[in-house]
Amino acid sequence: MTPGKRLTFLLLFLAFAATKITAQDTGQTKRHTMIFRDVPIEQALKELVETTGIDLIYNPGLLNDQQIFSISKDQLPEDILSDILQETNLDYILLSSGTFLLIKSPSTPSEFGSFAGAVYDKSTGEPLDGANILLADASTGTSTNGAGRFTIAPLLTGKYEVTITYVGYKAVRDTILVPAQTDSPSRFYLEARPVFVEPLIVSSIQPRLPYYSPEGEEVNNLTGWGSYSGSTDAIRSINAVMGINFSLSLADLHLQGGAAGDHQVLLDGVQVYNPVSLGRLTGAFSPYALEKITIHKAGFGAEEGSQLSGIIEVKQDLADHTENTVTLQADPLNANARVDFAADLSDGTTLKTMIAGRGNFWRWYQKPSLSGTLEQWDRLDPLLIETLLENRSVASSFRPLFHDSDIRFYDFHMRNQLQFNAFHTSSLSLYQGKNYLQTQLLSHNDNTESDVPDFMYTRDGYHWLNTIGTFQHDWLASSRLNASFSASVSSHRSSHHFAMANSDQLVAPSGDINRVREQLGNLVDRQGHSGDRNRLTETTFEANFDYSLHTDHSVGFGLESKIVDYAFSLSDPFYHPTSTGKTQLIFSGFIDDEMALSYNTNLVAGTRFTYIPDHQKIFAEPRLSLQYDKPGTPLGYISGNISTGIYRQFVNQFDVTSVGPSAIVPSNRFWVPADYTTDIPKAYHMGAELLVEPTEHLALRWETFYKWQPNMLALNYHALLSTPESTTDHFEDQINFIVSGKSYTYGTGFNISQFIESWKMEAMLSYQYTLARRKIPNRFDGRFMESPWNNPHKLMGSVNWNIAGGLTTTLRWKSIWGRSWAFKRAYYDYLTIHQNQTGFGSHSVTSPSDDILPPYHQLDLSISYGRGLGDRRIRVRADFINLLDHHNTLEKQIVPQPTSGGTEYKIRERTLPGLTPSLSIELFF
Repeated sequence: MTPGKRLTFLLLFLAFAATKITAQDTGQTKRHTMIFRDVPIEQALKELVETTGIDLIYNPGLLNDQQIFSISKDQLPEDILSDILQETNLDYILLSSGTFLLIKSPSTPSEFGSFAGAVYDKSTGEPLDGANILLADASTGTSTNGAGRFTIAPLLTGKYEVTITYVGYKAVRDTILVPAQTDSPSRFYLEARPVFVEPLIVSSIQPRLPYYSPEGEEVNNLTGWGSYSGSTDAIRSINAVMGINFSLSLADLHLQGGAAGDHQVLLDGVQVYNPVSLGRLTGAFSPYALEKITIHKAGFGAEEGSQLSGIIEVKQDLADHTENTVTLQADPLNANARVDFAADLSDGTTLKTMIAGRGNFWRWYQKPSLSGTLEQWDRLDPLLIETLLENRSVASSFRPLFHDSDIRFYDFHMRNQLQFNAFHTSSLSLYQGKNYLQTQLLSHNDNTESDVPDFMYTRDGYHWLNTIGTFQHDWLASSRLNASFSASVSSHRSSHHFAMANSDQLVAPSGDINRVREQLGNLVDRQGHSGDRNRLTETTFEANFDYSLHTDHSVGFGLESKIVDYAFSLSDPFYHPTSTGKTQLIFSGFIDDEMALSYNTNLVAGTRFTYIPDHQKIFAEPRLSLQYDKPGTPLGYISGNISTGIYRQFVNQFDVTSVGPSAIVPSNRFWVPADYTTDIPKAYHMGAELLVEPTEHLALRWETFYKWQPNMLALNYHALLSTPESTTDHFEDQINFIVSGKSYTYGTGFNISQFIESWKMEAMLSYQYTLARRKIPNRFDGRFMESPWNNPHKLMGSVNWNIAGGLTTTLRWKSIWGRSWAFKRAYYDYLTIHQNQTGFGSHSVTSPSDDILPPYHQLDLSISYGRGLGDRRIRVRADFINLLDHHNTLEKQIVPQPTSGGTEYKIRERTLPGLTPSLSIELFF
């Protein structure tokens, strides 16, 4: 208090001889309840005088335009006045006459409070992670954690304008009061904007600042995207995201030029190994069980984890709190079912449960288009047969006589959430997916002059089982601290079996074809298992924390311990026997420091640390990200991000090329942690993104990235194809069959999306260019070669149109140019090494980068119509995959044909399916 203010206060005190007395002394003993919410102080004082009858005098110039938030229950007038003045710069004295006199309070240190709370989906009550919270008056903000919670502290007490934004939701604006102390976190509910494709995809740069308030009409959703299996596939819905490429015939995805094993697929935070079904033809998850897919690309933060390319986070959906529902769906391949349950328990606890499942009925009905595709692909490769039979079949011609396929798969999803109060939430998630695919082929040699067997029988079988379970508890520990604790288990079991037999092995071959097939099948049964097996169980315990150091400065940190128990064995007759396995411990932690450098600029710097006892070493992965947002520019809203970092991978995926002459799946997959004999793979990332939104319905995105891997692990086919020295000779240490190579990838792309509100139509056009190269010792003369999965040029377009009422249509176009590795992988990985064969007539397999496939073009059409039937709802959806019936080339085969002058080698193209229609029906109860 200044000397002048002290003197004024003293003179007032002496002049009025005022002393603070109780209401009983003045006769004011009646109690009252008064509530004021954001009202002017002058109005509050007038209501106080009118209600209580007290005498109150003040200088109106003291009041200014202060607003009052005050709750007084059953209190004396003097206490109510104290409550009204609590958050102001005013005080009072009680004169001996019983009159209250308002004065300017003595200067006191500034009081600080905090702003904490959670953000939820308005419809389902589901917490939204990654929502942006901005306090305009404080020029600061933050984002929600995985439980949808946030904290900003310390803040000067008073009122603030808060804006909350989240991709796919309408922005929310509100006025909040930050008191000195509070135990009640705020809750905000966001309303989802209309979408055409579910689940919601969160990718690329996300704006931090508010810049629009769209008002759109509701439109129907098209759940998932179609695949060649003729069924909707939720994971393929990310195909339109820049930087994402799928293998054309399979559901294997590649993130920004990386290998299929360079990214993780997490379901509710737990990695799912081999997240594909139907022999890798479609995704592993029921599209009706998922809520959101988040994609973390080049430059992702330390909190997300360690992986060479990125992270795909898949989140299971939860029940709507307002009602219990049942959903049924069926198409020619499989059926989906989902049950939602929500209830209010005792003491304010709420329970939400979602159970979903998917299964097929191949044994009762075989979808003709898929059955025909498998039959077309299940053919003996002439060149591989020639090699396996030691060139005896040069003059032979095998023709398929009998084909059979067996497909069985199911997915089970469950997610439960218990919300005890605004501070504590627990969730339990379960998932299991089982897959089985087997094909049988009997072929006949029509060339009677050759010395090869008359009949060849092959069997190719794939089986895997994925199971995960996770429990997580989220706790808002204080106004500054968020905490999350979780325990999870992920289990993967897989096996592949390929076997072949021929009629020369039969003692007394029958002349009946069915009998020959039975005899050869029995012969294969007696051969025992040959192929590969993989077992991996990952148990994880994790604790994460977010602490608000200041209004523009927060820190996140966490600890994780992981136990990985694994085993892998390779007993394929074409490869060197291999077996490896043990239990490995992995300890890791991270710290992220987030700072708002200004209202428009946000910086995140972090590091991840991992310790592996087998290596006796700590591996550091520093990360850095800078984002700038600027609304209201001449171009509209502009947001830019640049990020960089070091990334490692501790559990690695490998694909063993299928050498079997009739193998359906091109490779067999297994996972092993890097043991002490190999180095830990490492990558350097740099990524940049730019978003420009001239209007609320027009968005232009551009991104670019570069990744360099000085240490990339790959299979050593020279070792795997070597002949064992004895029956006990097999590989154990990974250095015996794994080598270290190098790779780099870079790319760029742009995306334009426009929503035409009057037509309720959304249009999108995107182009991306990617170059991915790698160099492996002892392969292709040590040169950098194009990666087999790379799609150099990709053009995509789509139009989603809500035509009228419940009728919605989606049209999608995709074109790809420049695909290399045109021949079967077995030619490059087996023939060039095992047989040292590199040339077949005029065709060579020494430089796969130069073997270019024809351009790929595909047009898909989906039509969905839904209507209500009383308390029920029905929706019918028709999909036309490859509407124009393009016979796109998947790969090429080399076919030897005898001629009078020797052997001539011709090319046969293996094509993808043509037009694939599908019809599905959904019922909602």
